[in-house]
Amino acid sequence: MPRIHAANIEAHKAHTRRQILDAAGLLFSRVGYAEASFGAIADLVGVGRTTIYQYFKDKDDLLASLVEDELPRALDKLLGSLPAVGPAQRLAALLRSFIVFLAADEHLGPILIRDAPKLSEQAQLRVGRSHASLRAELEGLYAEGVAAGELRELAPPLVGMLLESAMRAARRSQEAGLAAELVADQVVEILLNGVSSRAGSAPSGQ
Repeated sequence: MPRIHAANIEAHKAHTRRQILDAAGLLFSRVGYAEASFGAIADLVGVGRTTIYQYFKDKDDLLASLVEDELPRALDKLLGSLPAVGPAQRLAALLRSFIVFLAADEHLGPILIRDAPKLSEQAQLRVGRSHASLRAELEGLYAEGVAAGELRELAPPLVGMLLESAMRAARRSQEAGLAAELVADQVVEILLNGVSSRAGSAPSGQ
Protein backbone atom coordinates (compact mmCIF):
# COMPACT_ATOMS: atom_id res chain seq x y z
CA MET A 1 0.00 0.00 0.00
CA PRO A 2 1.41 3.46 -0.93
CA ARG A 3 2.41 5.84 1.83
CA ILE A 4 -0.38 8.15 2.95
CA HIS A 5 0.70 11.79 2.81
CA ALA A 6 -2.38 13.14 4.61
CA ALA A 7 -4.19 13.05 7.94
CA ASN A 8 -6.25 9.99 6.97
CA ILE A 9 -7.11 7.75 4.03
CA GLU A 10 -10.02 9.91 2.85
CA ALA A 11 -7.86 13.03 2.83
CA HIS A 12 -5.16 11.09 0.98
CA LYS A 13 -7.67 9.98 -1.66
CA ALA A 14 -8.97 13.51 -2.09
CA HIS A 15 -5.42 14.82 -2.44
CA THR A 16 -4.49 12.16 -5.00
CA ARG A 17 -7.67 12.79 -6.99
CA ARG A 18 -6.88 16.51 -7.03
CA GLN A 19 -3.33 15.80 -8.24
CA ILE A 20 -4.67 13.59 -11.04
CA LEU A 21 -7.15 16.26 -12.15
CA ASP A 22 -4.46 18.95 -12.13
CA ALA A 23 -2.05 16.79 -14.12
CA ALA A 24 -4.77 15.83 -16.60
CA GLY A 25 -5.78 19.46 -17.09
CA LEU A 26 -2.17 20.39 -17.75
CA LEU A 27 -1.73 17.66 -20.35
CA PHE A 28 -5.12 18.19 -21.99
CA SER A 29 -4.36 21.88 -22.49
CA ARG A 30 -0.77 21.25 -23.68
CA VAL A 31 -1.08 18.28 -26.01
CA GLY A 32 -4.83 17.77 -26.42
CA TYR A 33 -7.18 15.10 -25.19
CA ALA A 34 -6.25 12.50 -27.81
CA GLU A 35 -2.52 12.63 -27.08
CA ALA A 36 -2.74 12.67 -23.27
CA SER A 37 -2.47 9.14 -21.90
CA PHE A 38 -3.15 7.74 -18.45
CA GLY A 39 0.51 6.73 -18.36
CA ALA A 40 1.66 10.32 -18.93
CA ILE A 41 -0.77 11.62 -16.34
CA ALA A 42 0.43 9.01 -13.84
CA ASP A 43 4.05 10.01 -14.47
CA LEU A 44 3.24 13.66 -13.69
CA VAL A 45 1.52 12.70 -10.45
CA GLY A 46 4.18 10.16 -9.49
CA VAL A 47 1.85 7.17 -9.18
CA GLY A 48 1.32 3.96 -11.11
CA ARG A 49 -0.95 3.95 -14.16
CA THR A 50 -3.39 1.60 -12.45
CA THR A 51 -3.87 4.16 -9.68
CA ILE A 52 -5.65 6.45 -12.15
CA TYR A 53 -8.27 3.74 -12.73
CA GLN A 54 -9.06 3.70 -9.02
CA TYR A 55 -10.44 7.22 -9.43
CA PHE A 56 -11.61 7.45 -13.06
CA LYS A 57 -12.91 4.71 -15.32
CA ASP A 58 -11.55 6.22 -18.55
CA LYS A 59 -10.36 9.48 -20.12
CA ASP A 60 -13.91 10.65 -20.84
CA ASP A 61 -14.75 10.28 -17.16
CA LEU A 62 -11.54 12.11 -16.22
CA LEU A 63 -12.13 15.08 -18.53
CA ALA A 64 -15.81 15.37 -17.57
CA SER A 65 -14.84 15.26 -13.89
CA LEU A 66 -12.25 17.99 -14.46
CA VAL A 67 -14.85 20.28 -16.05
CA GLU A 68 -17.40 19.47 -13.33
CA ASP A 69 -14.82 20.39 -10.70
CA GLU A 70 -13.46 23.60 -12.19
CA LEU A 71 -16.03 25.22 -14.49
CA PRO A 72 -18.79 25.96 -11.92
CA ARG A 73 -16.27 27.73 -9.67
CA ALA A 74 -14.93 29.76 -12.60
CA LEU A 75 -18.47 30.70 -13.64
CA ASP A 76 -19.43 31.70 -10.10
CA LYS A 77 -16.43 34.04 -9.99
CA LEU A 78 -17.33 35.49 -13.41
CA LEU A 79 -21.00 35.98 -12.49
CA GLY A 80 -20.04 37.62 -9.22
CA SER A 81 -17.96 40.23 -11.06
CA LEU A 82 -20.75 41.50 -13.33
CA PRO A 83 -21.68 45.18 -12.94
CA ALA A 84 -24.92 46.21 -11.23
CA VAL A 85 -26.64 47.61 -14.34
CA GLY A 86 -29.82 46.94 -16.30
CA PRO A 87 -30.54 43.42 -17.62
CA ALA A 88 -29.59 44.08 -21.26
CA GLN A 89 -26.29 45.72 -20.28
CA ARG A 90 -25.64 42.95 -17.77
CA LEU A 91 -26.31 40.36 -20.46
CA ALA A 92 -23.86 42.13 -22.76
CA ALA A 93 -21.24 42.18 -20.01
CA LEU A 94 -21.73 38.47 -19.32
CA LEU A 95 -21.39 37.54 -22.98
CA ARG A 96 -18.26 39.61 -23.36
CA SER A 97 -16.69 38.34 -20.13
CA PHE A 98 -17.23 34.69 -20.97
CA ILE A 99 -15.84 35.06 -24.49
CA VAL A 100 -12.70 36.71 -23.11
CA PHE A 101 -12.52 34.03 -20.39
CA LEU A 102 -12.53 31.25 -22.99
CA ALA A 103 -9.70 32.97 -24.81
CA ALA A 104 -7.62 33.88 -21.78
CA ASP A 105 -7.97 30.70 -19.73
CA GLU A 106 -5.30 28.37 -21.11
CA HIS A 107 -6.62 25.51 -19.00
CA LEU A 108 -10.40 25.28 -19.44
CA GLY A 109 -10.66 27.25 -22.69
CA PRO A 110 -9.02 24.67 -24.98
CA ILE A 111 -10.69 21.79 -23.13
CA LEU A 112 -14.19 23.19 -23.56
CA ILE A 113 -13.75 24.15 -27.20
CA ARG A 114 -11.38 21.55 -28.60
CA ASP A 115 -11.82 18.44 -26.48
CA ALA A 116 -15.32 18.35 -24.96
CA PRO A 117 -17.08 17.80 -28.33
CA LYS A 118 -15.06 14.59 -28.80
CA LEU A 119 -16.40 12.94 -25.65
CA SER A 120 -19.03 10.25 -25.38
CA GLU A 121 -22.65 11.39 -25.26
CA GLN A 122 -22.86 10.71 -21.53
CA ALA A 123 -19.68 12.67 -20.80
CA GLN A 124 -20.88 15.57 -22.97
CA LEU A 125 -24.10 15.68 -20.96
CA ARG A 126 -22.03 15.97 -17.78
CA VAL A 127 -20.02 18.82 -19.30
CA GLY A 128 -23.26 20.48 -20.39
CA ARG A 129 -24.67 20.32 -16.87
CA SER A 130 -21.55 22.12 -15.65
CA HIS A 131 -22.70 25.13 -17.70
CA ALA A 132 -26.03 25.20 -15.83
CA SER A 133 -25.36 28.42 -13.92
CA LEU A 134 -24.23 30.20 -17.11
CA ARG A 135 -27.27 29.04 -19.08
CA ALA A 136 -29.63 29.98 -16.25
CA GLU A 137 -28.09 33.44 -15.97
CA LEU A 138 -28.30 34.00 -19.74
CA GLU A 139 -31.95 32.99 -19.84
CA GLY A 140 -32.77 34.96 -16.68
CA LEU A 141 -31.15 38.17 -17.89
CA TYR A 142 -32.81 37.78 -21.27
CA ALA A 143 -36.24 37.35 -19.63
CA GLU A 144 -35.58 40.42 -17.45
CA GLY A 145 -34.58 42.38 -20.56
CA VAL A 146 -37.82 41.38 -22.29
CA ALA A 147 -39.87 42.40 -19.23
CA ALA A 148 -38.08 45.75 -19.14
CA GLY A 149 -38.82 46.34 -22.83
CA GLU A 150 -35.13 46.30 -23.74
CA LEU A 151 -35.13 42.98 -25.63
CA ARG A 152 -37.53 41.32 -28.04
CA GLU A 153 -39.60 38.42 -26.77
CA LEU A 154 -38.39 35.09 -28.13
CA ALA A 155 -38.24 31.61 -26.55
CA PRO A 156 -35.81 32.03 -23.59
CA PRO A 157 -34.37 28.47 -23.74
CA LEU A 158 -33.63 28.88 -27.46
CA VAL A 159 -32.03 32.28 -26.92
CA GLY A 160 -29.96 30.85 -24.08
CA MET A 161 -28.66 28.01 -26.22
CA LEU A 162 -27.92 30.34 -29.15
CA LEU A 163 -26.02 32.79 -26.95
CA GLU A 164 -24.02 29.99 -25.34
CA SER A 165 -23.19 28.42 -28.71
CA ALA A 166 -22.11 31.77 -30.13
CA MET A 167 -19.73 32.31 -27.21
CA ARG A 168 -18.08 28.95 -27.86
CA ALA A 169 -17.87 29.71 -31.58
CA ALA A 170 -16.10 32.96 -30.75
CA ARG A 171 -13.15 30.93 -29.44
CA ARG A 172 -12.67 29.47 -32.91
CA SER A 173 -12.56 32.97 -34.37
CA GLN A 174 -9.72 33.77 -32.03
CA GLU A 175 -7.81 30.79 -33.40
CA ALA A 176 -7.74 32.69 -36.71
CA GLY A 177 -5.64 35.36 -35.01
CA LEU A 178 -8.34 37.85 -34.01
CA ALA A 179 -7.95 39.51 -30.60
CA ALA A 180 -10.30 38.20 -27.92
CA GLU A 181 -11.60 41.67 -27.06
CA LEU A 182 -12.41 42.42 -30.71
CA VAL A 183 -14.21 39.11 -31.14
CA ALA A 184 -16.13 39.65 -27.91
CA ASP A 185 -17.26 43.15 -28.87
CA GLN A 186 -18.41 42.11 -32.34
CA VAL A 187 -20.17 38.93 -31.19
CA VAL A 188 -22.03 40.88 -28.50
CA GLU A 189 -23.06 43.49 -31.04
CA ILE A 190 -24.34 40.89 -33.49
CA LEU A 191 -26.19 38.86 -30.88
CA LEU A 192 -27.80 41.68 -28.97
CA ASN A 193 -28.74 43.63 -32.07
CA GLY A 194 -30.64 40.49 -33.07
CA VAL A 195 -32.71 40.44 -29.88
CA SER A 196 -32.77 44.16 -29.13
CA SER A 197 -36.18 45.84 -29.04
CA ARG A 198 -34.61 48.65 -31.08
CA ALA A 199 -32.67 47.45 -34.13
CA GLY A 200 -29.10 48.74 -34.23
CA SER A 201 -29.06 49.79 -30.60
CA ALA A 202 -27.46 46.91 -28.75
CA PRO A 203 -26.39 47.85 -25.21
CA SER A 204 -22.68 48.03 -24.58
CA GLY A 205 -21.04 45.61 -22.16
CA GLN A 206 -18.27 48.04 -21.36
